[in-house]
Amino acid sequence: SLRVFVYDVPEKFTQQLLDQPVDLHEMSVNQLQRLPSGGFEVTFHKFLMEHQGSESLTITADPNEAHLFFIPFYASNSMKTKKLTHAHLYEQLIEHLRKTAPYWDRLGGADHFLALGRHYTERTAFGQTSIDLAMMQPGPILLLFEFTNFKPSHLRSNLWLYAKHVVVPRPDPYTGAVPAAAPEVQRPLLMAYIGSVISPFRSIMVHAIEQLRHQAQ
Repeated sequence: SLRVFVYDVPEKFTQQLLDQPVDLHEMSVNQLQRLPSGGFEVTFHKFLMEHQGSESLTITADPNEAHLFFIPFYASNSMKTKKLTHAHLYEQLIEHLRKTAPYWDRLGGADHFLALGRHYTERTAFGQTSIDLAMMQPGPILLLFEFTNFKPSHLRSNLWLYAKHVVVPRPDPYTGAVPAAAPEVQRPLLMAYIGSVISPFRSIMVHAIEQLRHQAQ
C-alpha cells in the first residue's frame, strides 16, 4: 500500500493560523463550519491522523519507509491570510523542513504534498501567483479544488508541469447540519459569486438580479 508520513510542524503553521484553535480528534461539524473553505486543510490532516490503515493507504511513523510526505499547513482556513502576504510563511515552513529532516532536499519536495483550500491563498501565505506555485519545479504536489486564473492556451502548452497536482472534490461541511425536514424555498433564480463584477457574465447575473428585484416590488 501507499505509505504516507505526516510531518509534525510547529503550531505557527497550523493552529496559530486559525481564528479558534481546534482539537483534531474532537473537531465537530459546528467547528468545521466556522472555518473558511470548509476546513479543508484541517479536515484532510484529521483524516490522515486518524486513518487506521487499509490495503491502499498506510500512515507510517517512519519517514524512511514513506512514499509520500504530507505537510500540514492551515493557511487557507484562516481569515488572517491576507495579513500574511509579507510574512513569507511558506518559505519559513520549507526552511523548517530542511533544517529538521533530510527528506525535502532529496527530491526538492517532489514527493511532498499540501492541501490548498482557497485559490488566493497562494498569493498571501504562499507569496506566489497560482501559476508560479503550480509550475514550481521541483516542488510539492498540491491538493486543490480548482485551477484558477489560468488561460487555456497556457495550460495546454505547460500541461506536463501541472500533471503532478490533484484536483479534489470540494468538501461539504454542512452535511448533516441542516435538518432533513427543512422547508423548500421557491426561488425563480439561484446564483452566487465571490468578489466584484469582473466579467461580462457577472454583469449579466447582476442585471438579472436587479430585474427580479424590481418585479418583486
